[in-house]
Amino acid sequence: MTQKHADRLHSLIICDVRPDSPPEFARPWDDRIQTAKSESMKGLVEVTIKRRFGSAFLNTTESDQIRAMILGTSVVGFVSTTRELQDCNYQDTLSGFTVPTTLIVGENDGVLPSIMGKFATLFRNLQFFSIPSPGHLPNIENPTIFDTSLLSHFELIS
Repeated sequence: MTQKHADRLHSLIICDVRPDSPPEFARPWDDRIQTAKSESMKGLVEVTIKRRFGSAFLNTTESDQIRAMILGTSVVGFVSTTRELQDCNYQDTLSGFTVPTTLIVGENDGVLPSIMGKFATLFRNLQFFSIPSPGHLPNIENPTIFDTSLLSHFELIS
C-alpha cells in the first residue's frame, strides 16, 4: 500500500519490521522454507515460538494458541509470505513520508530496535515506541503498553 498508493494513506503504524531484506536476513529463510516443505509446519513450531517470544511467555496459554496457529498455517502460505520477506525494500518509498507515522518495536527483538531506530530517520512526522521486555510480538507479550502506543497514534491523528 505504501509503495503503490501512499497518497491514500491518512497515517501509518509499523510494528517490528525492517525496511529491507539484505542477504544476511533473507538467507536463513531458505532453511525455514526447506523445513516447512520437508516436515510441514510441525518442524517450525518450537523454533518459531522461541525466536519470537521471551522465555517467560513459552509456557503460557497464549503460547499454546500461537503454536496451534502456526500448525494451522499452510506450507504454501508460509512459503509465499516468506518469499515476500526475502525480497522487500521500502527505504526509498518511505523516505520523506509525511503522514503521521508510529513505529513500534519490542525492545528484545534482536537487531530490530536498532534497525527501526535508523528506519525512523526516513519519516518527517514520527512517534517511536520501544516496548519493554517483549520480543517480536509486543502486542501479545505486553498488550497494555502496546495498546497505549496505538492510542497515542490515534490521538495524534484525531
